[in-house]
Amino acid sequence: MKISGQQTMPGRPKPIQAGAIAGCQAAILIFFLQLLLQGIGLGGAPNGVAGAHAILHLQGMPGLLLGLALFCLSGALWGALYAAVVPVLTPRSGILFCLIPWLCAVLFVQPLLGHFTQSNTGFGGALLSLIENIIGGAFLGYRTPFLAEQ
Repeated sequence: MKISGQQTMPGRPKPIQAGAIAGCQAAILIFFLQLLLQGIGLGGAPNGVAGAHAILHLQGMPGLLLGLALFCLSGALWGALYAAVVPVLTPRSGILFCLIPWLCAVLFVQPLLGHFTQSNTGFGGALLSLIENIIGGAFLGYRTPFLAEQ
């Protein structure tokens, strides 16, 4: 990979690795945003935590840590896929790319589960999730090229 006419130094992450790192960072950002929103009564359990409780019956700190780990893993995979398939890595392309899972959840997954919108909280839950995906996508689109060039 060439950056400004120079060869990439061996210690620098390649774009896909940078995407995975940025995706994990974006997941951590969104996870703590969800914790904050839950704390002030505007959201439910952060992504992954409800699953850890429902499937493994983990509560408290173990459930929280497993939820964070699973959310980081999904963020890293999504970030690597973003860096692999999107030709121009910008905050705008990151936002558009992160709208894909939101649309799939709202249009297909949640109706199949018997929910009209995401989080089973009506329009507000879907809107809150949309805002989280926009923030995460913008962060992903900003951080991926930054990490690839540092």
